[in-house]
Amino acid sequence: MMIELFGGNFQNFGAQLMLQTTVHRLRTEDTSLRLAMETGKADTFARRAPLGLEAVYPPEHKCGSVRGRVVCGAFRLPKVARLIDRLGIHPPRRMSGLVDLSGYRLGDKWGPRPAEQLLKKVRRYQEEGKPVVFLPQMFGPFEQPRVAAASADLLQRADLVFARDEDSLAAVRDLGVSDQTSLLAPDLTISCAVQPIALRQRPYVCLVPNERLLDRGQAAWKEVYLDRLVRAAERVLRSGRELVVLLHSRDSGDRRLGLEILKRCEAFAPAVSLCDHDDPVYLKGVIAGSEFLVGSRFHAIVAALSSGVPAVALGWAHKYPMLLRDFGTPDLIHGPNDTPQHLDGLVDRLIDPNESAQVSSVLNAKREILVGRSEATWRKTLECLGVTPAESAEPVLSELESRQACPPTDERWRRKSA
Repeated sequence: MMIELFGGNFQNFGAQLMLQTTVHRLRTEDTSLRLAMETGKADTFARRAPLGLEAVYPPEHKCGSVRGRVVCGAFRLPKVARLIDRLGIHPPRRMSGLVDLSGYRLGDKWGPRPAEQLLKKVRRYQEEGKPVVFLPQMFGPFEQPRVAAASADLLQRADLVFARDEDSLAAVRDLGVSDQTSLLAPDLTISCAVQPIALRQRPYVCLVPNERLLDRGQAAWKEVYLDRLVRAAERVLRSGRELVVLLHSRDSGDRRLGLEILKRCEAFAPAVSLCDHDDPVYLKGVIAGSEFLVGSRFHAIVAALSSGVPAVALGWAHKYPMLLRDFGTPDLIHGPNDTPQHLDGLVDRLIDPNESAQVSSVLNAKREILVGRSEATWRKTLECLGVTPAESAEPVLSELESRQACPPTDERWRRKSA
């Protein structure tokens, strides 16, 4: 059996962690599963090979082009088929099922193109009688007619659609998706447990920028976002703690924001540092070792909350307040229309050891509930895909396992990745 994993990538570390978590869980249940993905510029062989991730080519939306038809025709030739199989390259028709693990692809903020391209893929899977599962993600809003029409068509064709929050679930059901196939489920990476990594000798706080607040968030963020991050950073540093500016994406915009924060906080050097690592499981360990987090990358905030580390969120979509509500801390969110003093109050609250400990206690209790719900999500997913579940406990990834626990399923891949 070969399953296509769609929507994960190695550009955004949240998407990469979802990909690693999904690969780890599926392989835990069935070590013979072959997993493949459409590849982008960041999804190099060197990054895919340690996870045993093969390639789907050509991408679905290009199969109808002249080049796509020529390539697909050539792939049907026996000698070519054997060669590309050895190279770990497979045409879309080879896949047995589709698992979409996009964090957020369908909604007005992205326009109609992502939905219309994905519709072609989902339609083919349905016509071939192959299962389609959307793992927990954000959906909506769907006020633009083209976005709503394409999203409704493809989601109604899916076998299971897991929405990550109640607003997303309502948006999906408003499109006419059955309440039998559309369900509420927490983010997958909540159940990815790590050992805390003490990055600094003294207590530190993580600050995580996100360029999306400048190009996808409310217009008001453009005027105040960087200043608010610097304000939070300075307040942390004046409390005697160290600050780690943690990059949770390979996007150049995040790096520019991070370097600007370092520049504007240079008076506090060497108590300020930049954490730029290419392993999201390692980054989650760094976050787990911090006192608290202030930031805007969704899965960096998930990493904190699921590790019992309090977090102040500066978000650009409804997934942020919904996440904080799931973890019992709905008041720890700061918006562009809130006053700077509001942010000061949230940071001061988490600087207080007693207050921070109380928040951590709430987070740990909520995590146990959410992990149980995540297990139920996986059971439904495995049943839909036709994978027989093994007797397994909560999936746990460590920094070492993130590179070795999901080995390639074929010896040829081992030789290439060596």
